[in-house]
Parts: sequence; C-alpha cells; structure tokens
Amino acid sequence: MAGKMSDSVATALQTVGIAAMMAEHISATVVVESVKMVIALNAVEYFVSVNAVTNSILAQI
Repeated sequence: MAGKMSDSVATALQTVGIAAMMAEHISATVVVESVKMVIALNAVEYFVSVNAVTNSILAQI
C-alpha cells in the first residue's frame, strides 16, 4: 500500500514537472514570437515611411 502511494505521488510530481517545463517552453516561445512580430511590424513601418519619403522626393523632382 505504501509503495503504491509513493508511486502515485512520484507520478503526480513528474506530471507537474513536465507541465511546468512545457509552460516555460510555451511562454518562451510566445515571447520570441511577440518579439519577431514587433520587429516585423517595425520593419514594415520603416519601409512604408522610406517609401513615402522616396515618393515625396520623386514628386518634387
């Protein structure tokens, strides 16, 4: 009986540990993806503004 009890506790702890590791991995992935999105949006804004400046310069020529 005692053996079974400790087995189930060990299994529960293992499951919790795996869940915690997965949660850490998921949150790290979310952070990385968010950073990528911010960089991509900044790049798009940069290209749009460069394009606008180029067009206004060309319009003046």
